Amino acid sequence: MYIAVKLYGGYILKIGIFDSGLGGINILNSIINSNSPLFDDIFYVADTINVPYGNKDAEQLGYIVKNIISFLEEKGCDLIISACNTSSSTVLNKLKLNTLTPIIGTIEPTVSFIKETFHHKNLIILATKATIESKTFEKALSASDYDIYPVACPKLVDAIELKDPSLDIKDLIKSYLQININQDNPIGILLGCTHYPIIKDQINDAASKIFSNEITMLDPCEKIAIEALNLLPKNIITDKPKRIFIYDTFDINLLKKKIEYYFKFEKLNVYFEQILNITPLDELKISQPQY
Repeated sequence: MYIAVKLYGGYILKIGIFDSGLGGINILNSIINSNSPLFDDIFYVADTINVPYGNKDAEQLGYIVKNIISFLEEKGCDLIISACNTSSSTVLNKLKLNTLTPIIGTIEPTVSFIKETFHHKNLIILATKATIESKTFEKALSASDYDIYPVACPKLVDAIELKDPSLDIKDLIKSYLQININQDNPIGILLGCTHYPIIKDQINDAASKIFSNEITMLDPCEKIAIEALNLLPKNIITDKPKRIFIYDTFDINLLKKKIEYYFKFEKLNVYFEQILNITPLDELKISQPQY
Protein backbone atom coordinates (compact mmCIF):
# COMPACT_ATOMS: atom_id res chain seq x y z
CA MET A 1 0.00 0.00 0.00
CA TYR A 2 1.35 3.44 -0.94
CA ILE A 3 0.56 6.59 0.98
CA ALA A 4 0.73 9.82 -0.99
CA VAL A 5 1.96 12.68 1.18
CA LYS A 6 2.80 16.32 0.62
CA LEU A 7 6.55 16.51 0.10
CA TYR A 8 7.40 19.95 1.36
CA GLY A 9 9.23 21.42 4.31
CA GLY A 10 7.42 21.38 7.61
CA TYR A 11 4.91 18.68 6.70
CA ILE A 12 3.41 17.05 9.79
CA LEU A 13 2.62 13.37 9.32
CA LYS A 14 -0.39 12.26 11.31
CA ILE A 15 -1.67 8.87 12.43
CA GLY A 16 -5.30 8.40 13.46
CA ILE A 17 -6.35 5.59 15.80
CA PHE A 18 -9.81 4.71 17.05
CA ASP A 19 -11.44 2.21 19.36
CA SER A 20 -14.53 1.99 21.53
CA GLY A 21 -12.50 3.03 24.56
CA LEU A 22 -9.18 2.16 26.16
CA GLY A 23 -8.19 -0.83 24.03
CA GLY A 24 -6.50 1.04 21.21
CA ILE A 25 -4.23 2.78 23.72
CA ASN A 26 -2.25 -0.49 23.74
CA ILE A 27 -1.50 -0.01 20.04
CA LEU A 28 -0.82 3.70 20.54
CA ASN A 29 1.61 2.74 23.30
CA SER A 30 3.39 0.28 21.00
CA ILE A 31 3.76 2.95 18.31
CA ILE A 32 5.23 5.41 20.82
CA ASN A 33 7.60 2.79 22.24
CA SER A 34 8.88 2.04 18.73
CA ASN A 35 10.59 5.47 18.74
CA SER A 36 9.78 5.67 15.04
CA PRO A 37 10.89 8.88 13.28
CA LEU A 38 8.19 8.42 10.61
CA PHE A 39 5.35 10.37 12.25
CA ASP A 40 4.70 13.52 14.24
CA ASP A 41 1.18 13.48 15.66
CA ILE A 42 -1.25 10.79 16.79
CA PHE A 43 -4.98 11.47 17.01
CA TYR A 44 -6.79 8.93 19.17
CA VAL A 45 -10.58 8.66 19.37
CA ALA A 46 -12.03 6.76 22.33
CA ASP A 47 -15.70 6.26 21.50
CA THR A 48 -16.69 5.46 25.06
CA ILE A 49 -20.28 6.58 24.61
CA ASN A 50 -20.72 3.46 22.46
CA VAL A 51 -18.56 1.00 24.38
CA PRO A 52 -18.64 -1.96 23.90
CA TYR A 53 -18.63 -2.33 20.12
CA GLY A 54 -18.95 -6.09 20.51
CA ASN A 55 -22.66 -5.82 21.30
CA LYS A 56 -23.53 -3.57 18.34
CA ASP A 57 -25.14 -4.84 15.13
CA ALA A 58 -23.52 -4.24 11.72
CA GLU A 59 -25.68 -1.24 10.81
CA GLN A 60 -24.95 0.55 14.07
CA LEU A 61 -21.25 -0.23 13.96
CA GLY A 62 -20.88 0.80 10.32
CA TYR A 63 -22.52 4.14 11.08
CA ILE A 64 -20.31 4.74 14.12
CA VAL A 65 -17.03 3.85 12.42
CA LYS A 66 -17.85 5.84 9.27
CA ASN A 67 -18.30 8.98 11.39
CA ILE A 68 -15.05 8.42 13.28
CA ILE A 69 -13.11 7.90 10.05
CA SER A 70 -14.56 11.16 8.72
CA PHE A 71 -13.49 12.96 11.91
CA LEU A 72 -9.92 11.65 11.61
CA GLU A 73 -9.78 12.56 7.93
CA GLU A 74 -10.83 16.10 8.82
CA LYS A 75 -7.84 16.18 11.18
CA GLY A 76 -5.63 15.42 8.17
CA CYS A 77 -4.55 11.92 9.17
CA ASP A 78 -2.31 10.18 6.62
CA LEU A 79 -3.04 6.73 8.03
CA ILE A 80 -5.92 5.44 10.15
CA ILE A 81 -5.74 2.40 12.41
CA SER A 82 -8.91 0.60 13.39
CA ALA A 83 -7.61 -0.50 16.79
CA CYS A 84 -10.62 -2.71 17.38
CA ASN A 85 -11.03 -6.34 16.35
CA THR A 86 -14.82 -6.00 16.30
CA SER A 87 -14.89 -3.18 13.75
CA SER A 88 -11.98 -4.71 11.83
CA SER A 89 -13.75 -8.05 11.50
CA THR A 90 -17.22 -6.77 10.65
CA VAL A 91 -17.47 -3.41 8.84
CA LEU A 92 -13.99 -2.13 8.01
CA ASN A 93 -13.47 -3.74 4.59
CA LYS A 94 -16.64 -2.14 3.24
CA LEU A 95 -15.78 1.28 4.67
CA LYS A 96 -12.27 1.15 3.17
CA LEU A 97 -13.84 1.29 -0.28
CA ASN A 98 -15.25 4.76 0.41
CA THR A 99 -12.16 6.57 1.65
CA LEU A 100 -8.90 7.70 0.08
CA THR A 101 -7.07 7.56 3.41
CA PRO A 102 -5.25 4.24 3.94
CA ILE A 103 -6.82 2.27 6.79
CA ILE A 104 -5.33 -0.75 8.51
CA GLY A 105 -7.30 -3.06 10.75
CA THR A 106 -6.19 -5.58 13.34
CA ILE A 107 -7.11 -8.91 11.76
CA GLU A 108 -4.38 -9.47 9.16
CA PRO A 109 -1.51 -8.43 11.46
CA THR A 110 -2.95 -10.58 14.25
CA VAL A 111 -3.22 -13.65 12.03
CA SER A 112 0.37 -13.16 10.86
CA PHE A 113 1.48 -12.77 14.46
CA ILE A 114 -0.20 -16.04 15.49
CA LYS A 115 1.40 -17.99 12.64
CA GLU A 116 4.83 -16.50 13.34
CA THR A 117 4.86 -17.03 17.10
CA PHE A 118 2.68 -19.99 18.07
CA HIS A 119 3.43 -23.45 16.69
CA HIS A 120 1.28 -25.77 18.80
CA LYS A 121 -2.26 -27.14 18.44
CA ASN A 122 -4.46 -25.60 21.12
CA LEU A 123 -5.50 -22.04 20.31
CA ILE A 124 -8.05 -20.27 22.50
CA ILE A 125 -9.43 -17.07 20.98
CA LEU A 126 -10.81 -14.64 23.54
CA ALA A 127 -12.82 -11.90 21.82
CA THR A 128 -16.06 -9.97 21.81
CA LYS A 129 -19.35 -11.58 20.87
CA ALA A 130 -19.37 -9.86 17.46
CA THR A 131 -15.82 -10.95 16.59
CA ILE A 132 -16.50 -14.56 17.58
CA GLU A 133 -19.78 -14.66 15.66
CA SER A 134 -18.04 -13.30 12.55
CA LYS A 135 -15.69 -16.34 12.62
CA THR A 136 -13.05 -14.05 11.14
CA PHE A 137 -10.09 -15.63 12.90
CA GLU A 138 -11.31 -19.17 12.27
CA LYS A 139 -11.66 -18.47 8.54
CA ALA A 140 -8.26 -16.79 8.35
CA LEU A 141 -6.61 -19.69 10.19
CA SER A 142 -8.59 -22.48 8.49
CA ALA A 143 -5.59 -23.69 6.51
CA SER A 144 -3.42 -23.83 9.63
CA ASP A 145 -3.08 -26.85 11.87
CA TYR A 146 -4.73 -25.35 14.95
CA ASP A 147 -7.48 -26.74 17.14
CA ILE A 148 -9.36 -23.48 17.68
CA TYR A 149 -11.50 -22.76 20.72
CA PRO A 150 -13.43 -19.50 20.17
CA VAL A 151 -14.65 -17.89 23.40
CA ALA A 152 -16.99 -14.89 23.44
CA CYS A 153 -16.42 -12.59 26.42
CA PRO A 154 -19.41 -10.21 26.26
CA LYS A 155 -18.91 -8.45 29.60
CA LEU A 156 -15.14 -8.21 29.80
CA VAL A 157 -14.77 -4.86 28.04
CA ASP A 158 -17.38 -3.32 30.34
CA ALA A 159 -15.38 -4.57 33.33
CA ILE A 160 -12.09 -3.17 31.99
CA GLU A 161 -13.74 0.17 31.23
CA LEU A 162 -15.10 0.23 34.80
CA LYS A 163 -18.56 0.66 33.28
CA ASP A 164 -20.27 -1.76 35.65
CA PRO A 165 -18.85 -1.86 39.21
CA SER A 166 -20.61 -5.17 39.88
CA LEU A 167 -18.46 -6.98 37.31
CA ASP A 168 -15.41 -8.75 38.72
CA ILE A 169 -12.70 -9.27 36.12
CA LYS A 170 -11.22 -12.38 37.76
CA ASP A 171 -14.61 -14.07 38.06
CA LEU A 172 -15.46 -13.26 34.44
CA ILE A 173 -12.17 -14.69 33.17
CA LYS A 174 -12.64 -17.90 35.16
CA SER A 175 -16.14 -18.35 33.78
CA TYR A 176 -15.02 -17.81 30.18
CA LEU A 177 -12.12 -20.27 30.45
CA GLN A 178 -14.22 -23.27 31.45
CA ILE A 179 -13.29 -25.16 28.27
CA ASN A 180 -12.80 -28.85 27.55
CA ILE A 181 -9.41 -28.82 25.89
CA ASN A 182 -6.69 -31.31 24.96
CA GLN A 183 -4.47 -31.46 28.03
CA ASP A 184 -1.47 -32.90 26.17
CA ASN A 185 -0.47 -29.83 24.18
CA PRO A 186 0.57 -26.28 25.07
CA ILE A 187 -2.17 -23.67 24.89
CA GLY A 188 -2.02 -20.35 23.11
CA ILE A 189 -4.48 -17.72 24.32
CA LEU A 190 -5.10 -15.00 21.77
CA LEU A 191 -6.06 -11.65 23.26
CA GLY A 192 -8.54 -11.10 20.44
CA CYS A 193 -9.73 -7.71 21.63
CA THR A 194 -7.36 -4.78 22.02
CA HIS A 195 -8.75 -4.15 25.51
CA TYR A 196 -7.56 -7.53 26.79
CA PRO A 197 -3.78 -6.85 27.00
CA ILE A 198 -4.64 -4.45 29.82
CA ILE A 199 -5.55 -7.49 31.93
CA LYS A 200 -3.10 -9.94 30.35
CA ASP A 201 -1.55 -10.92 33.69
CA GLN A 202 -4.95 -11.65 35.21
CA ILE A 203 -5.94 -13.81 32.23
CA ASN A 204 -2.64 -15.68 32.42
CA ASP A 205 -3.01 -16.21 36.16
CA ALA A 206 -6.55 -17.60 35.80
CA ALA A 207 -5.58 -19.84 32.89
CA SER A 208 -2.59 -21.23 34.80
CA LYS A 209 -4.90 -22.31 37.61
CA ILE A 210 -7.47 -23.89 35.27
CA PHE A 211 -5.18 -25.68 32.78
CA SER A 212 -2.18 -27.88 33.47
CA ASN A 213 -0.78 -27.14 30.00
CA GLU A 214 2.02 -24.73 29.21
CA ILE A 215 0.39 -21.38 28.39
CA THR A 216 1.46 -18.75 25.87
CA MET A 217 -0.28 -15.38 25.92
CA LEU A 218 -0.62 -13.98 22.40
CA ASP A 219 -0.73 -10.17 22.44
CA PRO A 220 -0.66 -8.83 18.85
CA CYS A 221 -0.63 -5.09 19.64
CA GLU A 222 3.07 -4.59 18.93
CA LYS A 223 2.74 -6.47 15.63
CA ILE A 224 -0.24 -4.30 14.62
CA ALA A 225 1.78 -1.18 15.41
CA ILE A 226 4.75 -2.39 13.35
CA GLU A 227 2.53 -3.26 10.38
CA ALA A 228 0.96 0.20 10.55
CA LEU A 229 4.32 1.97 10.71
CA ASN A 230 5.50 -0.05 7.71
CA LEU A 231 2.79 1.66 5.65
CA LEU A 232 4.20 5.12 6.29
CA PRO A 233 6.51 6.71 3.70
CA LYS A 234 10.18 6.21 4.52
CA ASN A 235 11.29 9.38 2.74
CA ILE A 236 9.93 11.71 5.42
CA ILE A 237 11.96 11.57 8.62
CA THR A 238 11.00 13.91 11.43
CA ASP A 239 12.68 14.88 14.66
CA LYS A 240 9.80 17.07 15.84
CA PRO A 241 8.44 16.43 19.35
CA LYS A 242 5.66 13.86 19.20
CA ARG A 243 2.19 15.09 20.09
CA ILE A 244 -0.74 12.92 21.12
CA PHE A 245 -4.30 14.23 20.89
CA ILE A 246 -6.82 12.07 22.75
CA TYR A 247 -10.54 12.59 22.18
CA ASP A 248 -13.46 11.06 24.02
CA THR A 249 -17.13 10.96 23.00
CA PHE A 250 -18.52 10.70 26.53
CA ASP A 251 -16.44 11.94 29.47
CA ILE A 252 -12.88 13.08 28.81
CA ASN A 253 -12.04 13.45 32.50
CA LEU A 254 -13.10 9.89 33.23
CA LEU A 255 -11.09 8.62 30.26
CA LYS A 256 -8.05 10.54 31.46
CA LYS A 257 -8.33 8.92 34.89
CA LYS A 258 -8.58 5.45 33.34
CA ILE A 259 -5.60 6.07 31.06
CA GLU A 260 -3.53 7.30 34.01
CA TYR A 261 -4.61 4.20 35.96
CA TYR A 262 -3.59 1.70 33.27
CA PHE A 263 -0.81 3.48 31.31
CA LYS A 264 2.19 5.75 31.79
CA PHE A 265 2.75 8.53 29.26
CA GLU A 266 5.84 10.24 30.59
CA LYS A 267 7.70 13.09 28.87
CA LEU A 268 5.10 13.24 26.11
CA ASN A 269 2.95 16.09 24.87
CA VAL A 270 -0.53 14.69 25.49
CA TYR A 271 -3.68 16.76 24.97
CA PHE A 272 -7.17 15.65 26.00
CA GLU A 273 -10.37 16.98 24.45
CA GLN A 274 -14.06 16.19 24.73
CA ILE A 275 -15.91 15.71 21.43
CA LEU A 276 -19.65 15.27 21.21
CA ASN A 277 -22.07 13.89 18.66
CA ILE A 278 -19.64 12.45 16.13
CA THR A 279 -21.23 9.03 16.64
CA PRO A 280 -24.89 9.87 17.40
CA LEU A 281 -26.69 6.53 17.25
CA ASP A 282 -29.98 8.27 17.97
CA GLU A 283 -29.91 9.54 14.38
CA LEU A 284 -30.39 5.98 13.20
CA LYS A 285 -33.99 4.82 12.97
CA ILE A 286 -33.17 1.65 14.89
CA SER A 287 -33.29 0.71 18.52
CA GLN A 288 -30.12 0.68 20.56
CA PRO A 289 -29.22 -2.45 22.52
CA GLN A 290 -29.82 -2.40 26.24
CA TYR A 291 -26.94 -3.55 28.45
